[in-house]
Amino acid sequence: MSMYTYVKQILLYVFVGLVCPVASGRQNMFPMIDMPGILSSSVDSVNYLAIHYWDRFDFNDNTLVGNTDVTERGFTDFLGIMTYVTMQEEAFGNMYDRAAANKKMLDYFIGLGEKYLYEYNSSLYDEELYILVLNKLLCMPEVEKAVKERLRYKLDTVMKNRIGNKATDFAFGYKDGKTGTLYSVEAEYLLVFFNDPACETCKFMKQELSASSLINDMLDSGSLKLLAVCVEGGIDEWKGQKLPDAWIDVCDTSMTVTDNELYYLPSLPVLYLLDGRHNVLLKNATLKGVEDYFYRE
Repeated sequence: MSMYTYVKQILLYVFVGLVCPVASGRQNMFPMIDMPGILSSSVDSVNYLAIHYWDRFDFNDNTLVGNTDVTERGFTDFLGIMTYVTMQEEAFGNMYDRAAANKKMLDYFIGLGEKYLYEYNSSLYDEELYILVLNKLLCMPEVEKAVKERLRYKLDTVMKNRIGNKATDFAFGYKDGKTGTLYSVEAEYLLVFFNDPACETCKFMKQELSASSLINDMLDSGSLKLLAVCVEGGIDEWKGQKLPDAWIDVCDTSMTVTDNELYYLPSLPVLYLLDGRHNVLLKNATLKGVEDYFYRE
């Protein structure tokens, strides 16, 4: 869906009056804002919507803390428009500034940010947006010290191997006893597959990667190399597994990646896509995300 179409739908949503009806002084639907009659572009429209999204939401109403139909749905819809917003930092800042007026609400919104942007299995998982959230929260005096310590750890975690930055080098072992490093693997593109041989989800990912015609075509052409790195499980399990001949089958034998937390590996398997200079193109990606990236290139 184009940004123009999406904004038209949002404006129609507001125009037809699907705003929060008030009953007994409580909100039972998320209260949409009134949009100005004239905005110069669809970019201005979606930015205005994002900045003013929470204007009519009552952050002092504790009945809305934990309310999945109003607050949580409003939060996820807010995240849904972020793809089209160029003023993301201001939009998140406004939301958390308003939530800060009520400690219970602020704590709830901190949790919503973690649930949807940080938890790996969330359909809205987005580390770049979560970095904006964390940077805002860490600057807020209303956020308790103990909470900030936890959030600072999360920020350190998501900043590792950030998209656009050079991936951290590490050593690994081959099954024949030789050793190598990430940087020693040279290719136009390098797909790093962190896995555990005993992990059922990892086995499924191996099947998906093996069946991908795009991945196989790129491996055959030499434009892509696939580095399968065993980071959990025993050495015997790793040596006993069979991977496609075209893959580079290695193991973090010294446990450097895991023990030193060089990479954020929330739940195996994990895919990283690197370019020829070992810069991170995709982080914690899905196979579909990797394929879509190549189709766009």
